[in-house]
Amino acid sequence: PIDLSGYFVGDLNAGGKSGTIKYKFNGLESGDYKVQVRAWDIFNNSSEAQEYFTLTGGTDLVVRDVLNYPNPFSTNTTFTFQRNTGTPIDVKIRVYTVAGRMIKEIEGMSITDKFVRIDWDGRDNDGNLPANGVYLYKVIIKDPDGGGKQEVLGKLAVIR
Repeated sequence: PIDLSGYFVGDLNAGGKSGTIKYKFNGLESGDYKVQVRAWDIFNNSSEAQEYFTLTGGTDLVVRDVLNYPNPFSTNTTFTFQRNTGTPIDVKIRVYTVAGRMIKEIEGMSITDKFVRIDWDGRDNDGNLPANGVYLYKVIIKDPDGGGKQEVLGKLAVIR
């Protein structure tokens, strides 16, 4: 536990009911962390909250929340994910049948957005609509500057 009382700055005209704490953590290694805060107001009412965060070392590529929406879909879907760096990345999305046959490859090159969206019209490499069912996908994210590579697997469903 760390007493943060000395780091609290109250908001103007808030009567001690709200404010900000600025505290610098030193010596943390890269990884996932949870911070839990317990606070009391001037009337001794307490409240507790927790937050999760990821600390990365330098320019290491970290990818989170890879999914497609809508899922299941009938005509088209959008693959989305978040990443930590603003440097350009190359993205490949490969869609497979459950038997392992690749039916579609989608590429996005030199993407600089931190929230990445890649649309798929729901058609395979031959331009046909795949049959109803469950499919697997692999999202491959590469930093061409050598900052890393991430691969994430997922499932999607086609229902018409």
